[in-house]
Amino acid sequence: MDNNIFDLFSQKAERYDLVTGAHYYGLLDQIFEKIKLRPAEKILDLGSGTGEILLKIARKYKDLTLQLTGVDFSPAMISVANKKTLANENSFISRPSFFCQDLIDYLSNCRENSYDLVLTSFMLAYVKYSELFKLANKVLNKGGKLIILTTPKGFFKKIENIFFNFILFHPFYINWWALLTKKFSLTPSVEEITGLLSKYNFSKIEINKFTVKVPFPDPLTCLKWLDESGIAALYLSLIKKSKKDEVMQAMIDYLEKKSMRFEGQPIKRGTPLRFDWEIYSVIAEK
Repeated sequence: MDNNIFDLFSQKAERYDLVTGAHYYGLLDQIFEKIKLRPAEKILDLGSGTGEILLKIARKYKDLTLQLTGVDFSPAMISVANKKTLANENSFISRPSFFCQDLIDYLSNCRENSYDLVLTSFMLAYVKYSELFKLANKVLNKGGKLIILTTPKGFFKKIENIFFNFILFHPFYINWWALLTKKFSLTPSVEEITGLLSKYNFSKIEINKFTVKVPFPDPLTCLKWLDESGIAALYLSLIKKSKKDEVMQAMIDYLEKKSMRFEGQPIKRGTPLRFDWEIYSVIAEK
C-alpha cells in the first residue's frame, strides 16, 4: 500500500467512526436483513478498521455465539478496535478478534472452507481485488457469502475531473515524485466486480445501490471531509503535506472563479453543498 495512504488511514483511526463510518454504518442493517446467520458461523471482515461492523454483528446476533475475525493493515485501526471491544464486552457474547496483517497475506494463509461469511468495505482501491475475490472463494464454505461495500470507479470521475483541472494550473502544489511513481488503482466498476466474481465461481450475485446524502455548510468543509474521510485519498495524497491547508483554500478559490459546479451545485464560499455518496453492496454466494 502507498505510504501516504497508509499514513492517512492510521492518522484518522480515532475519528473514523464519527467522520466516515457514521454515514454508512446504518446501511448494514438493511444488508443483513438479506443474510440469515446461523449459530457458530465464522465471519471474517477484511479491512475491519475500527471493528465497528463486527461489533454491530456481535450485538445484533448475540444469541448465536458467532466466531468473528477482523483483519486490517493499520495498527492504529486495530488498536481502536481492541479498545472498543474491551469497553463494550458486556454487550455481546461473541468477542471479535482482530489481527494487523496484509489482507492478501492473511487469506493466502487461511485453510480452505474456513469461513461462512466474508465482508470487505471500501478496500478494493487498496488491494489486488482480483486476487482477493479468488482467495475469498477459497476460504468460504460451500454456500458461504461474500459481501462487498464499494463506491465504484465511475463515481470518482467527478472528483478526479475537479482535482486534475485544478493541479493543471497549480503544479507547484503537487508532489510530482509521488504522482509519477504512484500506481493509480481506483475501485473497479460494478460490472468488473460481477465479472470477476463469476470468473471465480461465485453465484447468486445480488447488487443494491444506496445514496448517502452528506450536507455541508460550504465547499471547503466538504473538501476537508473528503480528505479526512479518505474518500478522496488517492488524489489528495499527492498534495505536499506542508501545503494541504493552503491548497484547499486555493482550490475553492479557483473552482469558484471558474464557476465550476459539483453534481449541479455551484461551488461558492459560504454556500451549502451536498455530497451524494454512492455506495453499492454486492452479495455473492459460493
